[in-house]
Amino acid sequence: MRFDLQAPSLGEYHWGTLFCRFSPAAPMTKEMFFPMIAAETQGRAAWNTEVEFRTTIAFLHEVSHLAQDLTTGLGHADYLASRSVASLQLHFAAALMRTAQARGSDVRPPYRCDAGLALVDIAGYIDSTRERLGYLPFDALSHARRERIRGLIAKSAGREISDAQLFELSTQALLESDAAEAVATRMIAGGLTQEQQAIRQKNIALLDRTTLGIEYSAPTFHIATLVEHHFGLDEEQTEGVAARLIGFLIDSALTVPPPELVAAHGQSIDDYDPSVKFSRLLIGLQQVKGAETNELLMALSDTRGSGVERVVLRHMGCDYLTAEAIYAEWLRIFDGQSQESMVADARAVACRYRMNNGVLVNRRDLHLLLAMEVPILHLQQGHGFVKHDWGLRIADVEKSAALTTELLDCFMLDELTEFLFSTAEFRCPLAAADVCPVSEDGCVAGFAHPAQIPSWPDCRARQALDAVGLV
Repeated sequence: MRFDLQAPSLGEYHWGTLFCRFSPAAPMTKEMFFPMIAAETQGRAAWNTEVEFRTTIAFLHEVSHLAQDLTTGLGHADYLASRSVASLQLHFAAALMRTAQARGSDVRPPYRCDAGLALVDIAGYIDSTRERLGYLPFDALSHARRERIRGLIAKSAGREISDAQLFELSTQALLESDAAEAVATRMIAGGLTQEQQAIRQKNIALLDRTTLGIEYSAPTFHIATLVEHHFGLDEEQTEGVAARLIGFLIDSALTVPPPELVAAHGQSIDDYDPSVKFSRLLIGLQQVKGAETNELLMALSDTRGSGVERVVLRHMGCDYLTAEAIYAEWLRIFDGQSQESMVADARAVACRYRMNNGVLVNRRDLHLLLAMEVPILHLQQGHGFVKHDWGLRIADVEKSAALTTELLDCFMLDELTEFLFSTAEFRCPLAAADVCPVSEDGCVAGFAHPAQIPSWPDCRARQALDAVGLV
């Protein structure tokens, strides 16, 4: 199932697809894209109008989500789970169609519990497949999962946890506040012309995380408050320590291991739910005192982040695997798949980068993606899908094309499952990208029934439906 992460009213990132989309209020164009990249790498501002200012914010926010997806254990786990979920749901849809036809009825997407399928627990099945995913929006969490998470956090904290407190520690809040922090760090006021200063001030609400919603500020506020009251530093030191701790602790919370590694370690995957681990990291940080405080502060200067983790993990109340052990296992998994999958290859590159340059990273942002030579895929007004390659990927045209095809195929499968169980409308990403040789007008305008999808042999959507017998 596909879920979006958003820069409010400006853009959205489709979790699991490695794909960004921008709204008409922040239109990403080729004329804006490359000057923005050049300016960001040089630490200066490339925007000179309000539209460009909004576009820059949207871009920095959404590519931060892309970095979270492609470089963290949470993203790795959900990538593998989502491929399994999409296949399961397509097979389930085919079974529902056959059940309905056997009863002489004709059901149409979205497949819900109606008279023709009253004996089938469709909603229960969809919920059970969703449970395979690590990231779900807070409102999409099942009651059972929410209560498991609440129970673990409450036990660690020694007190009851309200819904509001649970939301502030949720994976959704961690991802959104992390992206908002990356934007705020880059969109500083220094070095701006008078005209840029005026534009920034007029649109300051887009940078004020307290006005964007609690999910854009709560986790970072908890860390900043803890540093301010616990370590006894002056104001400047507090600000610097908090900024680095925010990055490392959120990254540690998102370091989800492969389920098999968790089982081998004798733990529950719930222990590695980002909100559970983040709450324990906060509690562990409060236990750092005396000589350990100096050890922690010294470790913050090490860009690898392992020293920070080493100090805090001593006080977690749970024998957590280290980030180094976790990413080494992810690297082994994706290396084994890299010959068959370009996405797995890209994830292996991310794991290898971590092992060589920083097993925990302080920022998941554009600069991290550029350092890893990660392609950026987005929807550009009037041009459909656009992908930008960097470094050695530019020279390997065949490999680049294979990655584009695989990404769009994965996105198409996600759209199919959304179509069958949620939206009741299918618009094919391959047609929107203008890479399908047999696309028709309806492929972009949208279909309301699987029978409307073209029956051409080269239609990738039809191939996916035929493969599960959904005809």
